[in-house]
Amino acid sequence: MASVRRLYKIYEVLGVGSFGTVYRAELLGSAGFRKSIALKLLHPDRASSPDILERLRDEARLLAHLAHPGIVQVSDLVRLEGRWTVILEHVPGASLRELIELGRIPVICTVQMVERLAEALDAAHNAKDGATPLNLVHRDIKPSNVLVTGDGSVKLVDFGVALANANVREANTDELFFGAPEYMAPERWHFSDTPAADVYSLGAVLYEMLTGELLGRTSANLAQHCDLIEDAAGRLFRLESKELRQLVERMLAYAPEERPTPREVALACKQILPGLPGPWLRDWAEGEVARIFDLRLPVLNDPLLGAVLEESDDDELTAVMPRAQPAWHNGLRVGVLALTAVLALMAWWAVHATTTSLAEDRRVSNRARATAPAASAPPSPEPPKAAPPPRHVATAEVTAEGDARQIFLVADDRRLKPGTIPVGTYDIEAHFDSGWVLAGQVQLAAGDEVTIACQSSLSGCTLR
Repeated sequence: MASVRRLYKIYEVLGVGSFGTVYRAELLGSAGFRKSIALKLLHPDRASSPDILERLRDEARLLAHLAHPGIVQVSDLVRLEGRWTVILEHVPGASLRELIELGRIPVICTVQMVERLAEALDAAHNAKDGATPLNLVHRDIKPSNVLVTGDGSVKLVDFGVALANANVREANTDELFFGAPEYMAPERWHFSDTPAADVYSLGAVLYEMLTGELLGRTSANLAQHCDLIEDAAGRLFRLESKELRQLVERMLAYAPEERPTPREVALACKQILPGLPGPWLRDWAEGEVARIFDLRLPVLNDPLLGAVLEESDDDELTAVMPRAQPAWHNGLRVGVLALTAVLALMAWWAVHATTTSLAEDRRVSNRARATAPAASAPPSPEPPKAAPPPRHVATAEVTAEGDARQIFLVADDRRLKPGTIPVGTYDIEAHFDSGWVLAGQVQLAAGDEVTIACQSSLSGCTLR
C-alpha cells in the first residue's frame, strides 16, 4: 500500500541565508489537522554541493539528539520539491541581534537570557547518542543565533557548524575555521574547539548586551588578549553588580580551564538576579519583540509563498544517512589532512615573513576564511583592485547589492572584489556594521552572471 505523503503550506519568509531559506509554514494532516512549523529549505543552486548537503543533514541529526526548551527542536528531515528540508519548531521571535540594535537591554533581562542560554549549552555539551557522548561544541554562539519570543522564551539556533563525534556528523568540519572573530575564544585561532570556547563566546555576547558594544576581535596572543580584557573591564566598571562584572571576566578568561562551565554560569546568574532592578524578561520582551515585528519588511517576491508542497517518496529519504567508510579510508583521510595542514602552515609562514602588515588578515584555513577586523578595530589595508584576467582565463561577472560595507570573494590565493572574476569556487566575506562574517560560498562557471545580495538584518548574503 502506498504511503501517505505529508503536505506543507508556505506562509511567510522568516529568514534568507547563503545556503537556504527558512519559512513559516503549516503541516497539513488528515481530518483537518494543522500544525505551525518552520521549514529550512536548501537553495536549489546549493544542491550540487556535497559539503552544504552534509552540513544541513548534520544539523538535523544533531538537533534530533537535543531535547531542551532552550534549543530549537527538529522533527524531521525530508525532501520538498526535490530539495532537502529540515522541519523545525516554529519560534515566533526576534533575534538577539535585532534586540541589541533596537536599544540597550535591561541588565536583569540580560542576565535572565544568559542564564537560559547557559542551561541550553549545558544540555548540548552533555548530550548523548544513546550511551555515547556527542562531544558537541556549537562554535558559533553570537546574537544572530539566539531567538527571543514575546513570552520571554530564549532559543539557541543554527548548529550547522557544530563539532560532534564522527558517528553523528556526516561532513568533516574538524579542520575548518568557523565562527565570527568578535566572539571566538583565543584558543580557537589554533583550531582548539572545546566546550569552554562556547562559554567564552557567550561571555562576549553578555559583554555586548551589557555595554551595547562589541568586545572586539580576540587574539591567541596572551598580551593582546589581556589588553582587550583590560579595556572591556573599564567599560564594565559602571555596572553596580560586582558579581556580574566578575562573571563576565571569568567567562572571558584566556585559559579555557579558568572559565566557568555552562552550569556554573547559569548558577551564578541565578544568584545575581535578586539584586538587579528592572522589568522581568517576559514583560520586557512582549513589547520589544512586537516592535521588531512591526519594523520588519516582509519578503513578497519569493515564489514559494502560498504554495503547498508535497513530501517526496519515502525511498528518497534513505540517502540521509552517511555510508560507512572502510578502515583504510580513515587512515588515508588523516594522512591527507596532516599533509594539508603542513602545506598550509608553510604557506602562511611565507606570507607572514614577506608581508607582515597583511598577516593578521590572512587565515590558516584554506577552506574557510571567516576572519577580519571588528568594526571598532582599524580597517585592514584595502587590497588592490584585481587586474583584468588574461583572455585565455574563463571568467564570470559578479555584481553586489545590499547594505554590506564591503564584499570580497576569497579563494586559496585570491581576495577579489565583485567584477570580472576567474571561474572557481569562492567564499563570500561581507562586512556589516557588526563586523566581518563568512556569508556563503559561490561556484562560478564560465559566462555566469551572478548578483550577491547582502542584508545586515540577516547577517548573510544570497545569490541571484
